[in-house]
Amino acid sequence: MSIRGADMNAMSLDTAWREFSAGLALALSCMPAEAYLVLNASDGRYARFYVSTPVLWCEIVHNDQLAEERRMPKRVEALLQEQGWAGPVDGESVNWHRLVAWPVPFRAYEMVADHVSVALSQGLKVADPTEFDIDAWIKGSNETFNIAALTAVVEN
Repeated sequence: MSIRGADMNAMSLDTAWREFSAGLALALSCMPAEAYLVLNASDGRYARFYVSTPVLWCEIVHNDQLAEERRMPKRVEALLQEQGWAGPVDGESVNWHRLVAWPVPFRAYEMVADHVSVALSQGLKVADPTEFDIDAWIKGSNETFNIAALTAVVEN
């Protein structure tokens, strides 16, 4: 099972989540080096992104970090593995994670955003994108980057 383009119907997203995914892809494409983006929902559910040139590091909280009622079903975990996400690795990450090497074509941002949207909505049962608090910053700086497309969906 794959979530690429038309195959997204394998685990369909409603309109709000499709808009969230599009906004997330745009935000990811605007991340400069040393930038962080964190999407926090209640009960410890989150996704995190970090740009360390030449890679975009992506994480989704793993079941081991969550209360039983918030954990992903096995079918969603299997889907993440099929899509190239790795489970926890000692000394590396306690979460689902993947690296996207630069240069990154925009379609790769869309793919990651689709994967994250399915994992958050159908796996971690975040009911609506408006449940997220968004944190975005550039390490060692007071600067920010453009997350307007994402905040427009979350603050809707």
